[in-house]
Parts: sequence; C-alpha cells; structure tokens
Amino acid sequence: MTADEIKHFLVVYDRTAGRTKVREFGTDYDAAQRAYEAAERDTWSRPDVEVVLLSADSLATVKHTHSSWFGVRNGAGLLAAAATGDQSRRDHARGVRAHRSHRAPVAADR
Repeated sequence: MTADEIKHFLVVYDRTAGRTKVREFGTDYDAAQRAYEAAERDTWSRPDVEVVLLSADSLATVKHTHSSWFGVRNGAGLLAAAATGDQSRRDHARGVRAHRSHRAPVAADR
C-alpha cells in the first residue's frame, strides 16, 4: 500500500455514553486534520471524550486495532438493551462479550 492509498478516520469515543462515532475522509488528510482540530475544540472540556485521527487501510483495521471502542465494555450494552427491550442488541452484546472473553488481551484493551 502506498501513502496515497491510506485512508483517514476521525474517531470520537464517549466513554460515559459508551458510544463511538466515526467519520471517514478517504485519502483527504487535510480535511481529516481540520475536522480533528474542530472536534478537539468542541470536546476540550469533556475528559470523558477521546478524539483521535487514525490512518489505516480500512475501517475494519481501525475497528480491530481499537476494538475496545467498538465493542461492549463493562456490560453497558447489555444494560442498555435490557432497558429498551431490544433483543437484537442484547444478542449482539452477548456475542461481542463472548468473543472478547475468548481472545488474548492486547495492549489496546483497558
């Protein structure tokens, strides 16, 4: 892969809400950098929000390398699903939790 093929992703992770938002910029690094700077300004007073600009070959790679931001943490997904009665969300949360419990911990896991 060449530098021209690297894609850029703005990732905003809200630990309190347990939500991750991703904005894709394709290969436009300048637009991604401007969006990153704006997101940092918008969230500077929120220590529970992490803003990162990541570059990778695909969103799948980003989700793999930062899996803790895209999965269920501390059962929050199960609690939210139980509160809403959303069966598909409960099933998904259980699947993610089971998958995480069977893999070796990595440095990115906290």
